[in-house]
Amino acid sequence: MMRLSGESLPLAHVYLPVLAGAMLAIGLAGAEWQVFLQKTTADRLARGAAHDDALSRQHAFNQLWQELADSRGQALLPAVVMQDLAGLFAAEFVAVWSKDESPGGFVLRGSHPVDDAAVRRLNKIVQATPCFERLGNWKCATLVTNLARETAPALALFCEEKNLSQAVLCPVLVRQEMVGVLAFFYPVNQPVPSQRIAEMQSAATLMLCAF
Repeated sequence: MMRLSGESLPLAHVYLPVLAGAMLAIGLAGAEWQVFLQKTTADRLARGAAHDDALSRQHAFNQLWQELADSRGQALLPAVVMQDLAGLFAAEFVAVWSKDESPGGFVLRGSHPVDDAAVRRLNKIVQATPCFERLGNWKCATLVTNLARETAPALALFCEEKNLSQAVLCPVLVRQEMVGVLAFFYPVNQPVPSQRIAEMQSAATLMLCAF
């Protein structure tokens, strides 16, 4: 066992605070390194999750394309397509119209959830009022938070009764001419990332497989 002599005691008083400070610095450095490792791991996991999500969404789009192509020429789009669209974009209500020779110029081709009374009413609304006149001028997917001003009062009233407060309207275009509309409706006004809106427009383009 080492004993401190009288001559070494002053040195001990000097070195002990230095040693304590060094140990504290080492401990803080270790803690900072641990935080860095945790953040790096979290970032790597987040990138992996984002990559997996992108692959999953691409697979879902491929399935939509196939299902729409198989339904070409049918009056109504497959119910599974509408359900998948609602799930893919977390929408409360989804509807698709295509252009035709009716007075309003559009006919409903599918919706989710399916409600026969709502379908009949939506057809009447779109055929009686110019709901998508502005969208034909915009020619791109657009977030609409004031449905009465940007669509038609009748459609806005329908959405109010269904507790739907905003929509993303996506034109289906052929050589810049609108031949259909894909609409996603939501119960709460909230920002929609531009990347997600771009995906919605891509989904609208897929509708051409069935029109």
